[in-house]
Amino acid sequence: ANQEEGALLLRRVQEQLHMDLLGLDEKDDEMVLPRYIFYTEWEDGIQRYESSKSKDTKDYTLEDLLPGGLHVDTNNSKFFRHWTILLYLDSCDTLGATSFPLAVPELDDSEIIDDDDEQLMAATKLLANGVQHTRFIDATEEELEFGRIVEGPSLHSLTDHDTPAPSGIRVSPKHGHYCLFSNLNENGYPNPRSFHGSEALYHGESKDVLTFFYEIPVGTFTSRDELGQRAMEREEMFLRKHGLLKSASSKVTS
Repeated sequence: ANQEEGALLLRRVQEQLHMDLLGLDEKDDEMVLPRYIFYTEWEDGIQRYESSKSKDTKDYTLEDLLPGGLHVDTNNSKFFRHWTILLYLDSCDTLGATSFPLAVPELDDSEIIDDDDEQLMAATKLLANGVQHTRFIDATEEELEFGRIVEGPSLHSLTDHDTPAPSGIRVSPKHGHYCLFSNLNENGYPNPRSFHGSEALYHGESKDVLTFFYEIPVGTFTSRDELGQRAMEREEMFLRKHGLLKSASSKVTS
């Protein structure tokens, strides 16, 4: 009975995300099975996601805050991934947020996005080199430095609340809430602003997440440019559906 109830609940969640949120057609797009991710202070036998409550977050280094670095979800040859939805099953208060150091907060009509900032240029160079993780094991010293530049705003977002930054969003997990973001740009290549990663957790804490990856269906495009066009069409449909069209620059919703 519990398995049946769980299956029905998952089906309802799938339908709500698939049709009500994204506006996808059940007939044209398959329902996405989520990936369950369980974060603790331990990973692969190594104490990676642990931070001490005795240490003030103002003293954190990037290694303290982002022990797993940052990545884009088109990694591991998943080139067609468009949307990612993180459905949080736990709540975290201070740490444990999903960090998007290059995401742009919602802007006023008078504000202009700077596409030439150092962090965005570093992220673009990483992706151009085929590096989709800021701490890629085979990265060169130059690429690792680019990675640190990309990660930099994450620390600013956590420790400096008084000085505004041009980019950087922290999504704190709240039970039953979700975070939606786009992984592709208009050219069909990985969106450099989608670099993200999980912050460290306090000792003894954990975080459960259901991750849904939505791909552009194979057969609806024949080139990178067409892949980008399909992604932009879906994004415009989503933004119109929810009355968010003028906020297209952010692409992070929670």
